[in-house]
Amino acid sequence: MTRILHVSQVAKAGVGTYLDLIWSVRDAGHHHSAVLPQSQPGGVASAMPRVSFDDRGRGLGCIWRMLRAVRKEIRRLDPDIVFLHSSYAMTLIPALRFGRAKVVFCAHGWPSDRYAGGWKRALAVGAERVLPKWADRVVNISAYEQGVAVARGLGRTAVMIENAALPVAAEAPPQMADQGKLRLVFVGRFAPQKGLDLLLGAFARCQRRDLELEIIGGTPKEVGGSLPEGARVLDWMSKPQLAGRIAAADALIVPSRWEGFGLVIAEAFAQGTPALVSRVGAMPDLITPGETGDIFEADEDAVLACLNRVDKAALRAMRPACRKAYQSRFHPDRFSAEINGLFEGLAG
Repeated sequence: MTRILHVSQVAKAGVGTYLDLIWSVRDAGHHHSAVLPQSQPGGVASAMPRVSFDDRGRGLGCIWRMLRAVRKEIRRLDPDIVFLHSSYAMTLIPALRFGRAKVVFCAHGWPSDRYAGGWKRALAVGAERVLPKWADRVVNISAYEQGVAVARGLGRTAVMIENAALPVAAEAPPQMADQGKLRLVFVGRFAPQKGLDLLLGAFARCQRRDLELEIIGGTPKEVGGSLPEGARVLDWMSKPQLAGRIAAADALIVPSRWEGFGLVIAEAFAQGTPALVSRVGAMPDLITPGETGDIFEADEDAVLACLNRVDKAALRAMRPACRKAYQSRFHPDRFSAEINGLFEGLAG
């Protein structure tokens, strides 16, 4: 039995979905468990066994409490592999390197991408060059992430295992009026990274009256200010309900300022829905313009230009290609072979 211990300072959003994916495709000979923050008990939906640590604050105290919890689990489980996820967990790599377990790290979005320049970016780049070098493998969820790893001098241990999306049976949303509308859907946190402000600014300026925008991921109060005509906000919902909303849309729109992958794009393709995405991070590599969606720069004027040119009939014609892209590239069967092969090779 190969024992894999996962560690992360965040259990919601992308990392939580990734752990659910790993659990869903786990090999019968692998035992997975996790050390996760106590403030996010529902972030991982699967039945993966887990313990929690006190994640109050984001300083050295939080890192120390996470390390203590990890060391306790290592003593209890004697894992063959410790798989560290996201930026805070990266700081644990040197402390764990000299144990019996192999150390694997996945950034799920390199920290330096958050900064356009300045000392914070320089500090993040420095950490990315030094800390992951202590890991036995650096797993990258996209070709873009792999390129960053190689640029940081991690080519010897870097391996790309592109992310994937679990299939979800879509639950049809309530019947919507005015079927002639072109419906766009935004899914994500209302945070600067996701670029919702760019989208709302462009949508308010757009003169088209055939566009509708569903914003899924919070409440109108969290958006702040008044919504432009044709836009509405829906809170988080079940995965089947969310899949139904995406399937009913003419296109997903992702105006992010940075993304390590953009999992919602693969989830949209699973429903046959094209994606309109900003030219940042991994996202341009996930889209074939004119076949599975469109690409724009991450600024309000470029979003507006995309809104003005998008065409309902053209989007409908893209749906078969989107489903094909999901089956050939983003299906969990491919991910299963690659991630379980990695674990087998390391446990050797």
